Amino acid sequence: MKKLIEVDNLTKVYGKGDSKTVVLKDLSFDLDSGESLCVIGPSGSGKSTLLHILGGLDNPTSGKVSINGQLLNELNDKELSTFRNKTIGFVFQFFYLQDYLTAKENVILPAKIASGNPSGVEDRAMELLRMVGLGHRLDHYPNEMSGGEMQRVAIARALINTPRLLLADEPTGNLDKDNADKVIEILDEIHERGVSVILVTHDEKLGKKFDTSFHVEKGVLVNNHPANQAKLGVLSNPDIHRD
Repeated sequence: MKKLIEVDNLTKVYGKGDSKTVVLKDLSFDLDSGESLCVIGPSGSGKSTLLHILGGLDNPTSGKVSINGQLLNELNDKELSTFRNKTIGFVFQFFYLQDYLTAKENVILPAKIASGNPSGVEDRAMELLRMVGLGHRLDHYPNEMSGGEMQRVAIARALINTPRLLLADEPTGNLDKDNADKVIEILDEIHERGVSVILVTHDEKLGKKFDTSFHVEKGVLVNNHPANQAKLGVLSNPDIHRD
């Protein structure tokens, strides 16, 4: 199966000298096209930084990230923005919806940024909102919706440009259990449709719902399942302890 993501010796360091903080250290792993991955770790473990680097929202200090055969560090800012918009969808803990736009208009927005006013985009936005159970909320504004509904709008928005990869950063962190369960069900459906999904979370239970799960501990990935051993290139690091 084709590799969608290849990460090689990824390191992220903030600051210099005595104030230097190593957030990620020599991470190496890959993800097949269509596969789902859950990255689990406590606050401050480096998991969100990893997700941002995978999505081209942040740059590594060293190492390489390849998405769908494209090395991200070979792209300039404009090229990276275009690649990101067409290839990757993002869902965050905070919904980042535009208050002055309806649910449908929020979903359409990334498509307009990418292509101006592409043909059929309004129909696709309505289809996606129906998929996430919000066909009755097309013309409602964010302040007229619950947190769970806003997160589902954000998921629909992330899918409008038909991405190969969906990155979700603690998408259930601000939701009650019922809404959190609904969001995970939707992510699972998206995965079943062939989109690769990477979710970062502090919730240990969510790892069982994904093809692969890793823990992040002090900036390194820890293999929790023997079947996943080949995906990690960091297990020889003496600073890493396996569960």
